[in-house]
Amino acid sequence: MTAPSKQSSVQPTIRVPGLMRRTGATPPNVYVIRPEAAGETDLSLAATTQAIQDAVIYARTSGYLRKRYVDIGDRVTAGQLLAEIESPEVYQQLQQAHADLQQAEKNLDLQKANLDLARTTLARYEAADAEEAVAKQAVDQSVSAHRTAQASVAATEANVKSNKANVQRLQELTSFQRVLAPFNGTVIQRNVDVGALITAGSPTNNTAAAPTSVTGGANGLFEIAQIDALRVFVNIPQAYAPNVKAGLPVQVTVRGRLMEPVTAKVTRTAGAIDPVPSRHVRLCRVQDRGGRYALASPGHRRYLRRAGHAGGNCGTGKQTPLSKGDARP
Repeated sequence: MTAPSKQSSVQPTIRVPGLMRRTGATPPNVYVIRPEAAGETDLSLAATTQAIQDAVIYARTSGYLRKRYVDIGDRVTAGQLLAEIESPEVYQQLQQAHADLQQAEKNLDLQKANLDLARTTLARYEAADAEEAVAKQAVDQSVSAHRTAQASVAATEANVKSNKANVQRLQELTSFQRVLAPFNGTVIQRNVDVGALITAGSPTNNTAAAPTSVTGGANGLFEIAQIDALRVFVNIPQAYAPNVKAGLPVQVTVRGRLMEPVTAKVTRTAGAIDPVPSRHVRLCRVQDRGGRYALASPGHRRYLRRAGHAGGNCGTGKQTPLSKGDARP
């Protein structure tokens, strides 16, 4: 009898009666192997990180940058003053609008005085007409003059409202000379300096480089990102997509800190298939209050690994980096 191999555990031997006498050979040894559940495997994919909030700050009024209060890396709070723009043209337009408003208001007073006179004249002619002491034509003329005065007052009141709206618009433009932070965050781009010419709402004139979060987009005066929490976008191969659902725990690692993974969870799924690579898009959220995983430029690779398996085989665990443009919201 052949001794069992050292790599296999000793199992009960099955012998067939009479087989050795009929064949004259040594009976074979048959080993029984009990089935066991396969071990869980990980799936590692390349991902792209973005700030939980990211905004490019554009100018709403034209002029010159008079003063700048923040720079790259400064932390700001919502409503904090970032810069001031000097707009002498807007100031002069505001002064002119105030003068036009005063002129319209004085004209309204004049038209109201004419209306009072026309109303008094009409009352006199009507009283005289009751005694047949005045011609009918004079009464008709006084009625027409009264109606004309009423229309003039209404038109002047509308002119006053128009001038008030123009003053309000220019006052809003002057308030835009103060550039404020929309939320708490960190200044990650600053593209202008004191004395720079600023054009209202013109990203092409205020561009130095593409924003961090949008490839090929135009940039403004500043870019502010809230990076205490990060969004991680990853494309999941179609074969594994059914097992990756919202709430699934994952681990995120970064080059240079491979031994310090951060625990996250899947928060959203696009529920759609990219027709070219046949992958599903998933979104994870990572808390990074310590700033260990600084926000990277688009296409900078993060590796996302599943923390466990939710049923079925989930791959070999090899890192499969995606192309630069694959990880997108």
